[in-house]
Amino acid sequence: MSKKNFKVNNPAARFINTDQTQQTDNTHNKPDSESTETKSKRLNLLVTPSLHVNLKKVATMEETSVNDLINRVLNEYVEDKNDLIEKYNQVMKKY
Repeated sequence: MSKKNFKVNNPAARFINTDQTQQTDNTHNKPDSESTETKSKRLNLLVTPSLHVNLKKVATMEETSVNDLINRVLNEYVEDKNDLIEKYNQVMKKY
């Protein structure tokens, strides 16, 4: 059996546009509040079954996903703790 050669007559080549260079958007690496971050970090979260059921109910009634609901709630919490985050940033600058 001969080895496949994809350099000649590659069936995927017609779908690949080699004229354009692909630029990656690294906004998720920037903590700058002006940039739009992408959801690229995973978090495994264990919750009680009853909390999960209630989160699904709330998300359904708000016509959103449980993931978006949790993201929104956590963002609001962190925004309320902005002074604590600033204090942390000042303390950690010393090290």
